[in-house]
Amino acid sequence: MSANVASIRGTERTPLAVQAWGESTRRLNTIYLHVFDWPRDGKLIVGGVEGDVGRVRLLAGGAALPAQRLNLNDVVVTVPPRAPDAADSVIALELIGNVGGDAVRLLSTTQTNVLGVFDAQATAGLRFTDGKAPHAYVYEWTRPDQSAGWPARLNDAAQFEVWAKYSTGTSKIHGRFAVEIGKQRLEADIESTEKDTEPREVKVGMVKVTAGAAGVRVVPVKIEGGELMRLFSITLKPVV
Repeated sequence: MSANVASIRGTERTPLAVQAWGESTRRLNTIYLHVFDWPRDGKLIVGGVEGDVGRVRLLAGGAALPAQRLNLNDVVVTVPPRAPDAADSVIALELIGNVGGDAVRLLSTTQTNVLGVFDAQATAGLRFTDGKAPHAYVYEWTRPDQSAGWPARLNDAAQFEVWAKYSTGTSKIHGRFAVEIGKQRLEADIESTEKDTEPREVKVGMVKVTAGAAGVRVVPVKIEGGELMRLFSITLKPVV
């Protein structure tokens, strides 16, 4: 807190979508990048940045970092080979003029993408818990027309392992669900869990996705036992 207090106290909601490397906050024209997963290649891709980039620096210590536009939507920051802080390294990204962000998430082709259900667009009827880690899921997934989705895009074609983290309310639930990514679709059977607070994470399969729009959506295939499942997250792990 003593080193990074400016990125926490008195900040506002970030204009950026969730990033593969971590989260962000905002104060006036500065976006603070909280990097939990430090990029191994020394290139931190910040997706959905709107506005001209000004000064970029490590918040703790103030060391300047080179940054440039990767394209109209994204910025790349050149970072040291090692994270300054093992838990949360914070980078201050100052913008000139309007500060905005693209709500469509940029999927990383080099870092693991965790799509938490609390960041999803859920259809009517799905209910959210209080979001605390043991039960950060949606539930009452009882109709075939209900779904949870994340608008997303890719700068480059990529191959991903697709994982789903879920639990079930009772041992009677044995349905089937599908994960749609762009034009790809994977299906998997649901295995019941002992407790809804002890989820299982299962590999659904692998997909190859082209550059461009690549929205992710979870839909029911078969509901048995009164409820589909209690979904925590979908994870896309790049195959490199």
